[in-house]
Amino acid sequence: MNVTLPPELVPEKGICYWVQCEDFRCMGFLDVDGKWKSASNGRELPDVISFFPKE
Repeated sequence: MNVTLPPELVPEKGICYWVQCEDFRCMGFLDVDGKWKSASNGRELPDVISFFPKE
C-alpha cells in the first residue's frame, strides 16, 4: 500500500530536528539517502520513532 503523508509530517532533508529513538532523544537530520543521522557526529541513528522541529 502506498501512502502519501501531508507535507508537515515529512521531514526535510538536511534540516535538524529533535529525534526520538527508543532509548534517547537527540538532534538529528535526514541525509540525502533518507537515513537519520546524528547532528553532533554524523553517525546513523537507530530506530527513529518520531521527530519534531527544534523550535
